[in-house]
Formats: sequence, structure tokens, C-alpha cells
Amino acid sequence: MGANLRQVLVAVLAAIGLLSACTGHAAKHDRLSHAPSASSGQTPVTRRDIGLAKTAAEHEIAAQAHFTRSVSIATVAYAQNPFTGSNTGHVCPQGRILEVRIYGEFNIVHGGLAQPPSSSTSKPGYEAILAWTDPASGTICNIGFNPGPTMPTPQEVVLLTR
Repeated sequence: MGANLRQVLVAVLAAIGLLSACTGHAAKHDRLSHAPSASSGQTPVTRRDIGLAKTAAEHEIAAQAHFTRSVSIATVAYAQNPFTGSNTGHVCPQGRILEVRIYGEFNIVHGGLAQPPSSSTSKPGYEAILAWTDPASGTICNIGFNPGPTMPTPQEVVLLTR
């Protein structure tokens, strides 16, 4: 009887392990990568917004191909619209917008100014193209450039990596 009890116990433990592995795997794929939790006080980016942001990122990567040496990662996070106008012809609404960041190395002269010594290439990080995007239409309303070095933050949701 002791051997039967041990076999049953091993089978139950194996089933529990298999069940927790399956639910952990499903939960992992159901979560959004790097999405802020509700307890952090920030609203998680929705799946719809991720789709719009990914399309905007892919569009901007293609549009900037002649300036691009490499793209490492693209992310999105919510931001408050700091603009009253647009440099793309589409004005975003005031309030919350999608801030798409494309991290990589680019051949872009930023304002014709030399980069400050604090942005030396010895520091870790990337340059970033920023594409502020209308969350209703997915249309990019402003494009900017951060000469870096900069890194993604925990609030940003990863859209793509290369």
C-alpha cells in the first residue's frame, strides 16, 4: 500500500506541476511585455493601441530607412500630448496619445548642433526616433529625434525587436 500511495502522490505532484506550467505559459503570453500594472497607477496599453503603434512604428521605420543604420527595438507608452501643432500634417487631439519610440542607430543631424559630451558613444543606450501617434486613428502627428543615449523604460511596451 505504501508503494501505491507513493505512486499516487508522484502522479498528483506531476499533474500539479504540469498544470502550473501550462497556466504560467498561458498567463505569460496573455500579459503585455513590460506593461505597467494597474497597481503602478498607470493605465496599461491596450491590445488595440499596440496594434496601432506597431503599424506606426513599421511605417516610420520604412520612411526613415535612408537615415537608419540599425533598429534594435520599438516600444510604445501613453503620453500627454505636448503639441498644439503638427510636423506631419495631422494634429493629434489634446490629452493622451501614443508615444512610439524606435531605438537604434541613425544618421540624423539633430538641429545642426554638435551633441553634448554627456552623449558620448561610451555610454550605453540608443538614439531614438519618436513618433507621437493619434490613439483614435493610428496616424502619426509629430516626429522627433532623441540623439541619445537613451534606453527603454519599464513603462514602455515592446512592439518589435530586430
